[in-house]
Amino acid sequence: MNDLKGRIIGIPIITALIVLFYNGNTNCFIPDFWIDVLVTFIYTTIIWHGNRACFILIKNKFNSIHQTRIRLIYLSLIVVLFSTVASIVLDIIFKYFVFAVPVNVPDLGTNIILSIGFSLVVMLIYESAYFFTMWKQAIIAAEELKKVNIQAQFNALKMRVSPHFLFNSLNTLSALIEEDKQQSIRFVQELSNVYRHLLQRNDNRTTTLGDELKFIHSYFYLLKTRFGNSLQMHIDVLPSTLPLLLPPLTLQLLIENAVKHNVISTSKPLQITISQRGSQLIVANNLQPKVQVVNTDGFGLKNINQQYKLLGYPPIDVQQVQGVFSVALPLISTK
Repeated sequence: MNDLKGRIIGIPIITALIVLFYNGNTNCFIPDFWIDVLVTFIYTTIIWHGNRACFILIKNKFNSIHQTRIRLIYLSLIVVLFSTVASIVLDIIFKYFVFAVPVNVPDLGTNIILSIGFSLVVMLIYESAYFFTMWKQAIIAAEELKKVNIQAQFNALKMRVSPHFLFNSLNTLSALIEEDKQQSIRFVQELSNVYRHLLQRNDNRTTTLGDELKFIHSYFYLLKTRFGNSLQMHIDVLPSTLPLLLPPLTLQLLIENAVKHNVISTSKPLQITISQRGSQLIVANNLQPKVQVVNTDGFGLKNINQQYKLLGYPPIDVQQVQGVFSVALPLISTK
């Protein structure tokens, strides 16, 4: 936090105001005046820097603009507590040990009130500066996210649902028409649902988990028709999580990656699970990499990470442990 100029200017000003208006000592030609100045300067410096440290501590723990209310609550409590304790300790040190005079309870109470008031002012100065900085960054991030969404909308058809997927789907449909007319009709309906969902996407930054899962059911039906029992998917999420948000097409991209990079056969079925762990959605699959390396530039995971970052949320957590590849997606609250 670069506030050195503010401290250099602010501490002497607060010191002067307290000496002139609270202590009432305006005669600079007597030693008591400069003693008051020195003591008040030490008080002010310690209280200021203590509150500054409190602010940095709370800010690092609750650093999002969405956490402004909880940050203010914690700041107010810790500032009042620190100011009270610091005033008592400093008053005892100076009066009892330095000047060898008894502690005056009414004066101590006045000092505590003055310290709390001064501390709250300092806190509000820091919080206001931080809030407007975060607000400015949020506006910039929103504009950047808008640009990313426009590009992502183009990439949705170009890269996320590749031409190979459409080609394979049409081949599957061609075979179904001769074998099973009813299933072929269902296949066309689900294929239509998938591409309608893609074409109707707007610039929304997020979609609900419920809507995303509806889309995934249609998308997976197409894959399941092609691979049969060699491809399996299990979804286990609580109904209460369905209104939570995540970037659009995230699940589709992860499933497509799993199908693209792993062997799928009767002897080696690919099992995909979508489950919930606290405030995260876990998409996992058993690892059985193809012998022939599939060309990839990591666009998918980078794109998801970038969208979460611009939304102000933690990045995804990618793990490969004991033959299982998993991606943990933060679920975004609507509150």
